[in-house]
Amino acid sequence: YQYLHKRFPHKKFGLADTRDKEHFSVEEKEILFPARGMTFHLGEKYLESMEEYDVIIKSSGILPFLPEIEETKKQGKMFLSQIEIFFEVCPGKIIGVTGTKGKSTTTSAIYNVLKSGHKTVRLAGIIGIPVLYTLTRATKDTIFVVELSSFQLMNLQVSPNISVVQNIVHEHGDYHGTFEKYVDAKANIARFQKEEDVVIYNASYPIPKKIAEMSKGKKYAFSSSFVEGMNAFVHEDKVFVSFEGKRRAVLPIHDIPLRGEFNI
Repeated sequence: YQYLHKRFPHKKFGLADTRDKEHFSVEEKEILFPARGMTFHLGEKYLESMEEYDVIIKSSGILPFLPEIEETKKQGKMFLSQIEIFFEVCPGKIIGVTGTKGKSTTTSAIYNVLKSGHKTVRLAGIIGIPVLYTLTRATKDTIFVVELSSFQLMNLQVSPNISVVQNIVHEHGDYHGTFEKYVDAKANIARFQKEEDVVIYNASYPIPKKIAEMSKGKKYAFSSSFVEGMNAFVHEDKVFVSFEGKRRAVLPIHDIPLRGEFNI
């Protein structure tokens, strides 16, 4: 609301939520209830008011096939998500991370590495920071490291500049219906990449490799074991990186503070 109201101060806004007013946090109440141009649709029938609006911004966790949502779509209403708006207006470079497990750890690690290199970098996504909030005073030189769930990816028609694809296993069957649809949603992280983009993927497993093959961009593979052609791998208790025909040891694995092979 804060992001959109600033840009469209004369538009009517509505907030739909299953919670009643008394169940909002103190911070939420301070921001929302004095808000100008805001109508509230609260309680069990919170979805019945969508036909009053031209654009509906759906929280990613809400099931996409609820009867009220399907009926509103038939009326030609536009459905968007916060992440779709973010990709549309983001001025800088986006690094997106997906997988079934380990997204938060990997996203945080990438962010901290870039930050230690004095890059202008921001952390965003399902890690807890709303993506639109991170756009404040951003420029074309700002780098955004974004954790992306299948919920967020499923309707995207654009992919990050740099995509990181970890292993994908069965999860969220109640949301996507089938494992194939879950994987198809994840694949949007690479599907729309351009030739100047990059996809980095876990080559130890077939699904990340299959998703990476959809990308038109440069492909860099990593593996926890030595495999010919890998760009990053573990060999003789060291992490190696192979880039532009040059291979070098980066660090011993016992110097990595995170325990477990999956963290390596």
